[in-house]
Amino acid sequence: IPRCLDFIFASLQRRKRETGERRKSLVSSGSTAKSDNVGDFHCSCQFLEVYMEQIHDLLDPACPVLKVRENLDQGVFVEGVVEEDILDASNATSLLSLGEKHRHVAATAMNHVSSRSHAIFTLKLSQVVENIDEDGTSTTKTLVSKFNLVDLAGSERQQDTQTEGSRLKEAS
Repeated sequence: IPRCLDFIFASLQRRKRETGERRKSLVSSGSTAKSDNVGDFHCSCQFLEVYMEQIHDLLDPACPVLKVRENLDQGVFVEGVVEEDILDASNATSLLSLGEKHRHVAATAMNHVSSRSHAIFTLKLSQVVENIDEDGTSTTKTLVSKFNLVDLAGSERQQDTQTEGSRLKEAS
């Protein structure tokens, strides 16, 4: 995941430089952008876990159990989840590490730190873009991409892990 984050943010930095250069070129040619934030990127993340069929916010462990919702504007989403702004790859990695500390883990005969939950780290990237039609009309829209990085709960064979009681129930 850290290499993935490094690649994404290095690509964003390159795109920001290219966008800045295009902006300078447009301004020097007398053209003006419709919006001052055209070309700007915004990054944020969420970090959830699904444990015993309940959804928990790993960036806000004090938050109550969350619910999945759906509407026409957002599609499927988790209501009430914290969405943290991200500045760079190291910021994203530190949020990932913070959330990891709140995951449900337990020792089994096969693994002393076995994840007992599914975890979903969602990285959301937004960019404001301006389209100029053939007639010179400009429109501004926001493009949004989401990366869902998923870690599934430990899937060792129950017979080999020698789990019983609540640990066995977690795995089923």
